[in-house]
Amino acid sequence: MKKIIILTAFIISTFTTINAQQLNEGNSMINIGVGLSSYFASGTGYSTTLPPVEGSYEFMITENISIGGFVGAFGSEYKTNYDLAYNFRSKFSYIHGGGLGNYHFVNDDKFNAYVGARLGYVNVSTSSDSNDNELDDLLNDLNFTTSGLLYGIQLGGRYFVSDKIAINAELGYGISVLKVGVTFKL
Repeated sequence: MKKIIILTAFIISTFTTINAQQLNEGNSMINIGVGLSSYFASGTGYSTTLPPVEGSYEFMITENISIGGFVGAFGSEYKTNYDLAYNFRSKFSYIHGGGLGNYHFVNDDKFNAYVGARLGYVNVSTSSDSNDNELDDLLNDLNFTTSGLLYGIQLGGRYFVSDKIAINAELGYGISVLKVGVTFKL
């Protein structure tokens, strides 16, 4: 995580001498972000093994509307030790992807703010250090291993530090509560 922050700061500082421009119809963007928390695994016993990471592509179909796609991953681990009979550890991997759309309600030279929605699919895989069939049945009954529909909403903003690079942040529901990253305007 520290390496990602240092790399992001380096990229931003390298390109800060160019003036930014408004997003226009026909512009494209690539977004790379890291979530600071996740909806997939939270609560007592959970820990993150891979923070939510996501890449997305957006195309401005008008000056205020963009559409695109996203792909990402997340990893977590659940440990319990209620007693020796039920002491176990399970690892979860999530891979997700789908489409998104945003309405850009502020779109000026330096700042871009938007609200949007996403729809996609999340694939969940799990592994356990227990060979207990009852435990595997319990995880399946509780839908801990279920893949399926992914939906979400986001409220985000971008601050352009150059003509082609912006720092961004999103509040959202679906994957991560807060995501920060970099946008590259193509």
